[in-house]
Amino acid sequence: VFISVAIFWIVVSLIPVYNKVVFSGVAGDAGFPYPLTTTCFQLGFCAFALTLGSVIKHSCGTGESSWIFGSGFKFKLKHTIKIGFLFGLKFGVTNWGLHV
Repeated sequence: VFISVAIFWIVVSLIPVYNKVVFSGVAGDAGFPYPLTTTCFQLGFCAFALTLGSVIKHSCGTGESSWIFGSGFKFKLKHTIKIGFLFGLKFGVTNWGLHV
């Protein structure tokens, strides 16, 4: 448990540093001046990768009976959309603040 928590803390700490480098540029490069686009790309990539992983796991027969496109999709969406929206908003504001 300690190792997974330590890895989580390290990754969570490195994401803002990586974003700041992207916004500031490296070796004289002007950088990428669109923090909200970066937020959309990062969250979109995570959603795509997790969905793809779920579909692959389910199609191989190793997945659980509950999966992303199962019968409880509306239930899952209802209970995760609020916190997902707030996390996306927080992430966007953080990236915008790093860009300023």
